[in-house]
Parts: sequence; structure tokens; C-alpha cells
Amino acid sequence: MPEIESRIMFELSTTRLVLRDFIVDDWPAIYAMSQASNVVRYQSWLRLTDQAHARDWIGQAIHHNQLQPRQAYNLAVVQATSGNVLGWLGWGRTSDRSRGDYNFGYALLPKVWNQGYMTEALQAGLKHMFEDLSAGYVTGECAKSNRGSARVMEKAGMVLVNEWEEPDVASGLTEINCRYGLQMQQWKVAQQDQTRTK
Repeated sequence: MPEIESRIMFELSTTRLVLRDFIVDDWPAIYAMSQASNVVRYQSWLRLTDQAHARDWIGQAIHHNQLQPRQAYNLAVVQATSGNVLGWLGWGRTSDRSRGDYNFGYALLPKVWNQGYMTEALQAGLKHMFEDLSAGYVTGECAKSNRGSARVMEKAGMVLVNEWEEPDVASGLTEINCRYGLQMQQWKVAQQDQTRTK
């Protein structure tokens, strides 16, 4: 793979977070998540064996972010006050229309779980997908046993639309997976409701 030029082309801000394109120096956060058993149980792409693989993953993410026309958004979830990378949020166009116009995934360092960071990040991502990318339907998936991940999507206004069994060859487990979805019109109604209650 050619040398990657690391530059930030995309950025979103929330109350506590900055969501931005990955840069080369972000690899330690990816490696840290890859070493957390409670993260990699549900994120097969994070089963990286060493730091070199984490660097390679970052390089691939940067490469895909820079393709034009842009199809993928692999973003570092950064704590605004400290500049620390807390996790990853990514979305891209889908070829399977049952999975919507865009499908997303995310992972967060366990030390910052249960503080609302990922819900805050996902809400910003959904806003961008609906308002700026003109998505009509967006989906995300998680294992049914991963209740924390499901709650992130539920708090962001998404609804359960499908369940299915899927074996994880590496772990030897068979998980029930859940797909959550959100239509643009549902999102708009939720935004109007929030505005009225403020």
C-alpha cells in the first residue's frame, strides 16, 4: 500500500466531542480497543494481533476516507477538552437496500463506557447522514447480547427491525444479531419533538 498522506478533510462537533477523519497518529486508540476482550467479542474487525496491524488498519481507513467520490466515513471519536481519541464511528453506503442508504458501526474504549459519548456521536452522525447526505433510511447492527450497543441506537431514536442468528467462527459462538433502522421522516419528527420540549 502506498504511503498515506494523513489529513483531516471531514469534522463534526458536538457538546463534548469532535468527530474527525482518522490520522496516522490515532493508531494507539485502535490498538487499545483491539486488546479489550469486551470490545473484540462484538467487533471482529478489531481482532488485531499487534501494533503493526493497528497501524495498517488506520492506513486503510485513511485511504478509504480519501477516495472520491467519498463513500466511507471512518471517524475518530475525540474528547473535545483533552484531545484524546475515545473510539471509532464509521458509516458508508450500502449495496443491500434492506440495510438502508447508509449503514454504520462503532466501538468505544471501555474506560469511557456509560457516559453517553457514543449516543452523542451517533446522533451527530445521523444528523449528517440525513441532512447533508440525503439518506432516506439508515441502519446499524449489534449482537442481541450487547445490550449497551443496542441502547445507544435506541437512545438515538432507532427501532428494531430484524433479528437473525449468525455464527462467529473465531469464538465458536452463535449470536442473535439485531438490526436497528431509522427513516428520515422518523428522524425529522423526533427533532421536532425535541425542539418543542426545550
